[in-house]
Amino acid sequence: MERFEVVRDSCREHQEVFLPEKSTSKSVGFDFRSCETVYIEPRSKHTFWMDVKVRLADDEMLLLLPRSSIGIGMNLMLANTVGIVDPDYYGNDENDGNIAICMRNYGEDTEIIRKGERFAQGIIIKIVKDEHKTNHKVRRGGLGSTGK
Repeated sequence: MERFEVVRDSCREHQEVFLPEKSTSKSVGFDFRSCETVYIEPRSKHTFWMDVKVRLADDEMLLLLPRSSIGIGMNLMLANTVGIVDPDYYGNDENDGNIAICMRNYGEDTEIIRKGERFAQGIIIKIVKDEHKTNHKVRRGGLGSTGK
């Protein structure tokens, strides 16, 4: 099964899309590459729309993190500190499951992420299913659609 797919054309932000891939045979994370060149000013942030969705089993999640070279070599971190993609985010009505990664510059210098540069990684993790579910709601939208 292919894990990552390009989202439908109506939900895409970029012409050229990079599907996440592992860098080595023993890599745990799938590297995400930027579809654009972005200058992130100090104390500001930028949302990267990856134009990619991930197919997950009901007992899996995708954990999004910055690559270590980004966190150590640049003053960038995920704006939400960690990203979680749920299995029902795939193919949602609003954005087809388009993965967004928001990076914040907490430093004093402008940081650059170039088109094609690996800047984040995603790790697919098995989760323990809740056998005592009380919530039977079904996702309809994209980011933030499950409420506050």
